Amino acid sequence: MKHGRTAARFVLPLVRFAGLHVLNLGTPIGRKAIPALKAHGAPLIRTRSKDLAAAGVRFVPRVTGVENGLPVLADGSRPETANVIWCTGFRQEFGWMNPALLDDGEMPRQHRGVALDSPGLFFLGQDFMYAAASATLPGECRDARYLAAKIPAPVSYGSALAAP
Repeated sequence: MKHGRTAARFVLPLVRFAGLHVLNLGTPIGRKAIPALKAHGAPLIRTRSKDLAAAGVRFVPRVTGVENGLPVLADGSRPETANVIWCTGFRQEFGWMNPALLDDGEMPRQHRGVALDSPGLFFLGQDFMYAAASATLPGECRDARYLAAKIPAPVSYGSALAAP
């Protein structure tokens, strides 16, 4: 994906490398720099919907509930799916969570996306979740690989439900 002028195309790989491999919670400089970066926010880099669709991302209406272990969408449909990625848009919104699971009532208590106080709850794409690049596609890909190894096998809900 191209981002602006030719000069930026040479600088962005360096920024990407630093965001993925230097400024993360696994390095001394990252542990020192990330709190300062959090205070000022991260730069935004445009991601186009058509690029996400080309990568296989399927957009659906908002999830309004859960029925028999499956999400119920705003249009009433109930897609058969094993995984749901809850996208909150351009601001992080955790008002739907129990405040006891949040640090200072704002951000989920987690380590590399694994909730510390709620087994089976995972997060992805938060600013500085593990690295400066955690809220970018390259950072999310790395964080997703880490989380995929931590998520247990899917649970079958069909046999656990009582007959109507």
